[in-house]
Amino acid sequence: AFEYFVWSKFLTKADSEVKEVFDFWPPYLLSGDLSQIPEINSFIWLLGCIIESTDSTWKVIYAASNHGRSLNRLVAQTFGYAGPTILMLQDSEGRIFGGYTSEVWTSKADYREDTSAFLFCLSPNFVVCRASGSDRNHVYLYSNNKPHLQLPQGIGFGGVIRGFRLWIGEDMDRGESRDICASFARGNIAPSVFAIYVTEVWGCGGEKAEQDQKNALVAKDREIEQRRKVKKEFVAETWDSGPSKFVMDMAGKTG
Repeated sequence: AFEYFVWSKFLTKADSEVKEVFDFWPPYLLSGDLSQIPEINSFIWLLGCIIESTDSTWKVIYAASNHGRSLNRLVAQTFGYAGPTILMLQDSEGRIFGGYTSEVWTSKADYREDTSAFLFCLSPNFVVCRASGSDRNHVYLYSNNKPHLQLPQGIGFGGVIRGFRLWIGEDMDRGESRDICASFARGNIAPSVFAIYVTEVWGCGGEKAEQDQKNALVAKDREIEQRRKVKKEFVAETWDSGPSKFVMDMAGKTG
């Protein structure tokens, strides 16, 4: 397990170096029972070291097995979460891989630039492909069905539109991967075509990001309620003074 690998590294360090290493402690994953990723504690250690996370708590904010397997459900569950996140995937062959971004999961008809983003494979091999190169096509998420734009709906990292480095379609049951692009370092993180077994999003922003998401959801509910109220008032006003009221008056159906 990765924890034992790290501990063996501690044994070879001087006392001052050991103290410096122990300043990092792996985060605790809230709602970890929602995760279907095996050996989850080992991977949390590993990802925590890669990110150099300073937040003590992470959270499973989307799990396809619990919230439903679709792009719209993922967008709904991650709405308002302003902290960094990890897209965790496991394919039908047991390979575990994904991507990290500090960008918010909202639909946009173009890439987002995120130089902190990276792609990774945790099992069976360990590979990290950090943002590099001349292009800034780092993170793509599009979920709006607008025929005039003719853009693919799904999640992408790197590459170009319709030629993503890592791609998950809107049904989130199959994906594609390439080893090279101009936005991330070279490396093989997944087969060229794969069937998805597990899809999750882990929030790494700690308590602040979690509270910000709760506030955003409350504000969204208020906005929806306000729109409903305005719509009801408009309908009532239209009935009192509109053509429907005139017709009913003519027919003697109103007082």
